[in-house]
Amino acid sequence: LTKEQSGTQGMLEFANVFEYQQLGSALYDYLDFKVSKVKITNLDKLVDPLLLQPTDENRVLNSIGLDATTGTDDGLNAVNVTARIMLDVGGIDSPLQMKNEVEFSVAIP
Repeated sequence: LTKEQSGTQGMLEFANVFEYQQLGSALYDYLDFKVSKVKITNLDKLVDPLLLQPTDENRVLNSIGLDATTGTDDGLNAVNVTARIMLDVGGIDSPLQMKNEVEFSVAIP
């Protein structure tokens, strides 16, 4: 499934996930917010059990198994999730005028 979607075994990739645009406000002329380039890698290292089980204390018990037989020197490849977030606010006299792009990455060892 992952190879069909992204062309690489164990990886899912999504180009444009979310976009919000707004024109005209007292503080800015336009606002553009985007989440893009979401990539999840090493999904083929996940093995059973993969459980997110709710409890009566409003918590979730996690149980994620990783295949430790292949990978880096320590035997594990972390499951990685990366995403790019962009915020562009514009206007001639806007005190909020900016354009920022940030890439987040989370690794589950």
